[in-house]
Amino acid sequence: MSLWGSITHAFHTATHTKEVGNGQTMVWEKVPGDVPGSRAYYIKVIDKEGNAIDAYKNSYDPKGNLIHLKPKMPDLGGNS
Repeated sequence: MSLWGSITHAFHTATHTKEVGNGQTMVWEKVPGDVPGSRAYYIKVIDKEGNAIDAYKNSYDPKGNLIHLKPKMPDLGGNS
């Protein structure tokens, strides 16, 4: 099951984590895009208390170029 619930595609890859300092952890999942070779990364930053403090989606074209960065937290300007 995805850490994003119903937000991510059913074919997401494994969930990855990385400590980023100040007790914060970055958690992300890679999801294949609709265009062959494209992909998206769903990323959350979690504080030491376990609260999500940032969340966004980065979309990449088949050549690896960032084509879209979308905030995913309403209070940070995203839409969910």
